[in-house]
Amino acid sequence: MIQYILILIFMGLIWIIMTTWFRDRIKKLWLYTLFPLVIYSIPIIYIASRMNLLTQYLVLTALLIIYSYYTMKLIKEISLKDVLFIPILIIILLIVSIIVTNTTGNGGY
Repeated sequence: MIQYILILIFMGLIWIIMTTWFRDRIKKLWLYTLFPLVIYSIPIIYIASRMNLLTQYLVLTALLIIYSYYTMKLIKEISLKDVLFIPILIIILLIVSIIVTNTTGNGGY
């Protein structure tokens, strides 16, 4: 499971480096935020399904808050800072959900 976390963190770092490297050439910042948001949400939902009911609701509520933040920023005009910040929130949420799952004994990893 640690390898999975490291791969996701590595993907996030590559994504951040690419975004900052091509900062002047990116015309649609929302594309660079939507892609990691969807990709990182899949394992979070999978891991949350293995938790007890209370933690499952907390993790999915946090994910919905991140999606709401993204939608509000997209409506107001998203900035590069937001584009770099949202996937970091997703990575943190993923790591916390994996730790909670493994410490509560509900993870069959």
